[in-house]
Amino acid sequence: MKIYLFFLFLLLCTGCNTLTPGQGGSEKMKFEFSYTDSSSDMSLVITEDGLATLTIGDNRADPDFDAVGLFRARLSPQHLSDLVSSMQAGDFRNVQSPDSALPGEAVRQLRLKMEGGDEIMKWAAFNTPTPPEFAAVEERALTIVRLMRQYPVCTIAVKATGLPREIERDIPVEFDVVFINPGSETVKVEDPDKWSGEVANLQIVGLRSDIPLEDLADYHQKFEELTKESIVDIQAEKPDGPLIPIPSKGSLTFRVRTPLDWPPGHYDVQLSLYVSLFDKDDAELLDCQLLSRPYPVKIVGDSKPEDDPGDEDEEDEGEDVTGPEA
Repeated sequence: MKIYLFFLFLLLCTGCNTLTPGQGGSEKMKFEFSYTDSSSDMSLVITEDGLATLTIGDNRADPDFDAVGLFRARLSPQHLSDLVSSMQAGDFRNVQSPDSALPGEAVRQLRLKMEGGDEIMKWAAFNTPTPPEFAAVEERALTIVRLMRQYPVCTIAVKATGLPREIERDIPVEFDVVFINPGSETVKVEDPDKWSGEVANLQIVGLRSDIPLEDLADYHQKFEELTKESIVDIQAEKPDGPLIPIPSKGSLTFRVRTPLDWPPGHYDVQLSLYVSLFDKDDAELLDCQLLSRPYPVKIVGDSKPEDDPGDEDEEDEGEDVTGPEA
């Protein structure tokens, strides 16, 4: 246990504010390492002084990232040296990146830019095999990403509290939507009065959990938008103009009320949030898209003819559309 704790301390030191960038003078090798993953709008940037900055804007591809936003920590010199050496190794330099990616395909990129202009950049696409040499360096970067999640600065997470496990169809249900700031600094979000009508800022998303995966269709996933009209109460600090502050380790709670016109059955229910995140000085940091963890919910009530569009298609196929004989 002592060995593990020592290693963890050596790997990541959180005393970012007590060190200055470039400490060590001109003898230090100057570089910038970056790792990006477009599937989660993630960017990890590390400079030669060991300062690592991680931004995650989207957790939908990996809801285990319960909080998104800005994270920051400082790495040990040994860890920096190992990372740079792995990028400069001949095996990695010889990696062949794909010729192209499919339109809209998520890609991951590793890049090392050295003082003097030398640059090593390789990328991989999700629909093509990943070279093992790329995967090895990528795993080093992901190890840092996983550790840095312990050091949130300006971040946000979302959860539901008081959501009933059983809900009657078409009958309004009340529960709390909670925005949480696990970071070390205050963040701000837009007041619901300022939510755009062009995007669904807050939704309830339900996916049938009582239907085999191979039988799931698009209509088995349901959406219910929560607008400002759905909010019956707000528990928060006093709004700062059009923005509502969420203090470090604090939360912002919306009491919402809405009916769910969903077919009876069992669902995994999640909150889907699209929100712009601002720092304490009202500077916009990034746009965030995130999902909460799933909550098991049973919808009870009567079925409706339109619940299963597949039945309507089958009926259409059986109809005689040739018309009466002349």
